[in-house]
Amino acid sequence: MKLSDEVMEIKLAGGNVYLICGKKNILIDTGIPGQSARLLRELNNVLSANGNHLDAIFLTHHDVDHVGNLVSVQQTHPARAYIHPEDLPFASGSKHRPGVKRLVELVLRPNVSTNLSAFCADCDSYDLIRIAAPGHTPGHTIFQYRDFLFVGDLFKTKNGKPIPMGRAMDWNDREMAKSLGLVLSMDVRWLCPAHGEPLLYTKTVQDELERVGNEYATR
Repeated sequence: MKLSDEVMEIKLAGGNVYLICGKKNILIDTGIPGQSARLLRELNNVLSANGNHLDAIFLTHHDVDHVGNLVSVQQTHPARAYIHPEDLPFASGSKHRPGVKRLVELVLRPNVSTNLSAFCADCDSYDLIRIAAPGHTPGHTIFQYRDFLFVGDLFKTKNGKPIPMGRAMDWNDREMAKSLGLVLSMDVRWLCPAHGEPLLYTKTVQDELERVGNEYATR
């Protein structure tokens, strides 16, 4: 679904990824394993009108449903992928994911990319603002592109409202609350989560986000 002339939401089973076609073509996350055919079909359709070239892949965090099709995408579009250094060991396979995520990792067994690195100075050449938003994972990162904010798993949405992520999937709820507080002061028009529908950032949504933040802080 097109959110603007430059930003597209790609709906996959188990979550959303986003494609930015601006001065450079950037993919945000890659979805859960097993969705590569659908993802590549959507990517190829859009990129065919935008230079047939993917410039970079930015990952919000290391979870399997965000890095699951990275290798498949890079086989067709050999773009460098970037992730926060705190999450790189998990995404690169040098450390196992903790808690219930270890079980998910064992079941889904995502392929590990060799074309993946931590955020670095090269990332500054992309028209994308990186904002550390730890809590869901130690290195969870949100990205701002113009008036779009890609929030990863900072929260999800349902029936037009932001709602909390499941407690079992979060690394640190207090950090989640602090990270969500960053969003409350941001001047953006769209909130684009990995799970649920993108939301226009209205005063009503802001009030709901405050409620979600309070839940994170107290549970």
